[in-house]
Amino acid sequence: MPPWKELLAEIEKIEKKYGSSLKKRASHTEIIKMNQGIQLNFGNMVLPDSYERFLKTINGLDFNGLVIYGVDKGLLDNELNEDIAYLELDKPSGTVIQSYESFDSMISHALETALL
Repeated sequence: MPPWKELLAEIEKIEKKYGSSLKKRASHTEIIKMNQGIQLNFGNMVLPDSYERFLKTINGLDFNGLVIYGVDKGLLDNELNEDIAYLELDKPSGTVIQSYESFDSMISHALETALL
């Protein structure tokens, strides 16, 4: 079991304590549609297996400033016919703070930090 699953269980306890809950997992169909959308828009790219495992456990997370995006069903079901705009957002410098070899190691570190 990846270490992040244990950390996720801790976060779930905290959420329950405050009357909230974690998101349900993404369905197999939603993950397939998301992969198809990625391949259609970006070519031969696929979701990393470890991210798919995360989505099969929880469909995204928003906890203590940490946001891990999940499958947005509304976007999967609708073809968007709108102009694409490129926006400059007021964000920090974008300097790389740390690099990770896998989604599992990145999400474990992020969850540990969010639990501090």
